[in-house]
Amino acid sequence: MGEHDFSAYQIAEMAMTVEEAGVRFYEMLSILATDGKLKDIFMILSKAEVQHKDIFRSIADSLRNDDPTEYSIDLSSLIETHIDTLKKAAFSMQSFSKVPTNIQDAVEIAINIEKEAIRIYTEMYSTFIEKFHGVLENIINEEKKHLEILTDVKSKLPS
Repeated sequence: MGEHDFSAYQIAEMAMTVEEAGVRFYEMLSILATDGKLKDIFMILSKAEVQHKDIFRSIADSLRNDDPTEYSIDLSSLIETHIDTLKKAAFSMQSFSKVPTNIQDAVEIAINIEKEAIRIYTEMYSTFIEKFHGVLENIINEEKKHLEILTDVKSKLPS
């Protein structure tokens, strides 16, 4: 992976793509879950990803023509890998039968995906415009909460 120059607008657009893939992923998990509580957790996570996407859309809209600055960031490959992982996971889940091991596998994938999202947004934070640091910090903290929720879910699933 190498660094590339991206405008703040492009970085926000890429983050929207990450969040959209997350929305679809958690929606798929909610469909697979047979336990009502688990369904609710996945729908809550999906809705949180929608909110994150909307935040990045607002950032992108506010930067569309305003900030010509380009940032050297090794983000493109990171995001492409993250989105590919989500797409492959969602595709493979379509063939899951609704047995607990498959939900366990899906939760494990979700945990890893949240870790990747945290890594992506931390990379963005370290290189992105300072005026958006607060927003990015909030999203990173929310992704960490998602990670905690999923880790708790995993610990309660039958082995």
